[in-house]
Amino acid sequence: MKFVIYIEQMRQSIFRANCLSLPGCSVLGSSTAEAQQKISEAIVWYLAGLNAPPPESVELQVELDLSGDKR
Repeated sequence: MKFVIYIEQMRQSIFRANCLSLPGCSVLGSSTAEAQQKISEAIVWYLAGLNAPPPESVELQVELDLSGDKR
């Protein structure tokens, strides 16, 4: 299954990843790689909580915002 995720830099070495199609599915990581790993795991757990069959694989389409600008 393919999911679009949005990763933004919150502060130096703090990145938040959100899965745009799963409301509330969000994680923090100390790098973009860690955030991607954690969001992949969170997606599987999110779907399990919905009693949905687990995906055979999780493919991520990543959108990055590394500006650190807070609106």
